[in-house]
Amino acid sequence: MKKIFVPISRNKYTEIELDKVLICISEGSYTRICFEDETTVLICRLLKELESILCPKDFFRVNLKYLINLNHVKSYSVGKKHMLFFPMNWFCHCPEEEKKILKKSWNLFLFMCET
Repeated sequence: MKKIFVPISRNKYTEIELDKVLICISEGSYTRICFEDETTVLICRLLKELESILCPKDFFRVNLKYLINLNHVKSYSVGKKHMLFFPMNWFCHCPEEEKKILKKSWNLFLFMCET
């Protein structure tokens, strides 16, 4: 179980368990981290800063606003809009330009689950 410390204020950090993270949402200069137990924490870092320290085989930057944990995706809807669904009725749209990258990540993820 991998844990990291993230800043929640100028001099305060909190520990998070990465396997419990569902989705990270950009909120300007901050990032909201949403967990499987329905709690959230707002951290004082950009989403791209968080993305740079998270494991690329588990986390995927689906668009400018969302960084998702592939381990928590419950379903993937293919159609006019590609949608990813998570527990607690969370969902996000996957833009056309990210679709191929997501499919590659998803295939890798599915392969890893089968082994």
